[in-house]
Amino acid sequence: MKDPTRQEVLFIRPTMTKSPLYAAIPSIEYLPCFAAAGNLLQFYCIAKGDGVAGLPRDVSPVLDLTYTNDRAWAVITAVKFYQLLRAQCSRYPYYVLRAGDELCARHDTAGFKRSIFFRTDILAVHKRVYPWSDYEEWSGVCFKDLQELYRATANCQGVVHAVQGAPTLVADKYSVDLVPVGLQPTVLSTEEEARCMAGGLLQGLAAIHEAGFVHRDVRWDNFVCSPEGRRWFLIDLETCARANQQPKDGFQLFGWQSDITLVEGRYTCASDLYQLGLVFNAKCGSLLESEAGKEFLNAILTQPIDQRLSAVELLRHEWLR
Repeated sequence: MKDPTRQEVLFIRPTMTKSPLYAAIPSIEYLPCFAAAGNLLQFYCIAKGDGVAGLPRDVSPVLDLTYTNDRAWAVITAVKFYQLLRAQCSRYPYYVLRAGDELCARHDTAGFKRSIFFRTDILAVHKRVYPWSDYEEWSGVCFKDLQELYRATANCQGVVHAVQGAPTLVADKYSVDLVPVGLQPTVLSTEEEARCMAGGLLQGLAAIHEAGFVHRDVRWDNFVCSPEGRRWFLIDLETCARANQQPKDGFQLFGWQSDITLVEGRYTCASDLYQLGLVFNAKCGSLLESEAGKEFLNAILTQPIDQRLSAVELLRHEWLR
């Protein structure tokens, strides 16, 4: 007879580690899962309608892999699971970071590290930068300025928010929990999708600029959209600095255009708009069929030194109304 105590352990572990992230992708009807404890293995699924606190639904009995028959059933079920995953793989995000796993990268020259992981208790991303002193020396970003910026934009659309209102700095390690959690954008296919993207990101820039800051790293990798693709927002506020300041010597982020992005050596609000215009043109330019859309593109692609419109004024453009 199989030990029921071991079966209980098998059931409890996956339920405890279930993350609200699984509910963040509305196109997925169910999440195939398995749990293992010693010789025991069980396949189950979490259905979309079950919510975070819902119980898993059994797909197989508890299999004891010391038995030949159970091993055979494990192989058969694994093949069926593979077929299920293949059937719905197009609905999953292209890049997936498992809840609780940390993704870490070290800067090639400055030496600081940046890491992120998804919280398993709340729907949030935890971000760390350390040693902060190395990052600050490289980027010119001031921790107190970031605290001020996160607080100033806490209720604004189009930008990521800190769960506790502001980041923390302890033992030279910068930390912040971020919401909302979105998806990396995919290829846009309609002018309406382009309009949603432009409007959302301009709202984010407007909030940052109104607080007296500039983003400085406006590029595709720092754009995130809601699962249904209607809400766009900017991430990576850790590159933000006071507006109209000269970057530190040697500091130039990917995508900056030589002799264009900076205005008399300073990064301005117009610099952010121009960088957004470059990405918008590359990703959405071919989708614009209306004259209003083309006029908007021309307006946001104005070189920073000649730009007279702010993000707020661009949001009033007829194409976005």
